[in-house]
Amino acid sequence: MEMDYKKFMATTYVPRTGFIPVPELFELYLSPEDLKIFKDPKTDPAKVKEIQKAAEKIAGIKVRGLTGVEIAMVQSNALPDILELSMKMMSGVVDKIANGLKEFFPTKIDGELPQHLAKKYYMLIFGLDSPDIPQGERLEFAVFLCRVFPTVFESAIDKINELTGMGQQAAK
Repeated sequence: MEMDYKKFMATTYVPRTGFIPVPELFELYLSPEDLKIFKDPKTDPAKVKEIQKAAEKIAGIKVRGLTGVEIAMVQSNALPDILELSMKMMSGVVDKIANGLKEFFPTKIDGELPQHLAKKYYMLIFGLDSPDIPQGERLEFAVFLCRVFPTVFESAIDKINELTGMGQQAAK
C-alpha cells in the first residue's frame, strides 16, 4: 500500500515540544503571594515545602523541534558572525547592554566564537518555546543560560535535536 500523499499534505502539523526541568530556579516561578509566604520566617515549614515542591514541578524551559528551514539556517556557513548578529538584534537597546553582551562570550578562541557553540545558540534561539522571550532577547538568554547553567543548556540542545528528529506531529 502506498502513502496517501494528499492526505499527508492536507494534514495540519505542529512542532513537538519537550520540557527541561530546572528545579533550582523554582523561586522564579512563585507567585508574589507564594513568594511572600515562602520567605516569611513565620511560615509553617510544611507549607514552605509544599510551595517549593509545587514550583519545582513547573520550573524549567520548554523547547520545540526545528523546521527544515531553521535547520538550514543553523547549519549554514553563511551565518553572520554571532556578535554582529547580536548587535543587530539588540538595535534600539541601550548600547551598554549590547556591549555588555560581549562579556557573555567567555569561550572565544583567537577572537572567534567556536562554530559548534554558535550553532547551539541558534538552535536555542529558534527552538525556545517557553519562557516567552522576545526574539531580540533570545540570543542574550541563550548565552546567559550556557554560562550559568551549562548542563541545562546542553540538555535543551539535546531535546531540540531529539524533537527535530521525530518530526512534527499531526494537530489534534
